[in-house]
Amino acid sequence: MTRINLSEKHDGKTTEQWKVAYEKLVQIAEQHHAGQQYDGKPYSFHLRQVEMVLFKFRFEINSSAWGIYLKALSRTHDIIEDTGVRPDALSKAGPEGLLRDTVLLSKTTPELKASAELYYSRIATSESATLVKLADRIANVETGLKNRDAKGKKTFAKYQNEWPTMRKHLQVHPSAKPMIEHLDALLTTTF
Repeated sequence: MTRINLSEKHDGKTTEQWKVAYEKLVQIAEQHHAGQQYDGKPYSFHLRQVEMVLFKFRFEINSSAWGIYLKALSRTHDIIEDTGVRPDALSKAGPEGLLRDTVLLSKTTPELKASAELYYSRIATSESATLVKLADRIANVETGLKNRDAKGKKTFAKYQNEWPTMRKHLQVHPSAKPMIEHLDALLTTTF
C-alpha cells in the first residue's frame, strides 16, 4: 500500500496542536468509557484497536495533522452513543469538525438506529468519519472472528447483513478502498 499524502493542517490545527488535543480527548474518552468492557477488557482496548487499524492501513496517525485527527476521532467515535456524553463536552477539547464527525458516527435518534441506509449515508458525508467507521468495523469483525463465540456469531451475521448498505455508501471515498476490500474478504469468511 502507498502512504497517503496528508496536509500539515487539518480543521485549522497543526500537527502539534492535534497532538495536544488528542491527549485531552484520550482522557475524556477514558473518563466517560470507565467501567465499560469490550471483549472482557477495558473499553479503551477497543479504541486502541481502531487506532491500530488506521495505522495498519497506512494513515499516518502519529505524524500528520489529519492522521492525528483520525486517531482523535477513533477515541471519540463511540462516546456520544455509548456513554451519553453531550456533544458540548467534546467541543472544549476539539474543534467543530471533530464534534461534527463524532456526531455523524453516533446513532442518536430512533431513525438512525432503525435505518442503516440513513446512518451510513450520513457518515459518507465525511471522509474522516467514513475511515473511522470502517476501522471500527474491521476491529469488531476481527475480534469476533478471533473469539468465535455465540455473541460474536450473532454480531458477525448482523455485520454481514448490513455490509451491502454500508459498503454502498462508504465506498465513495477513494482512501477507503483498501479497508473496503479487507472487509469484503473478512465478511465472506465462514464463521
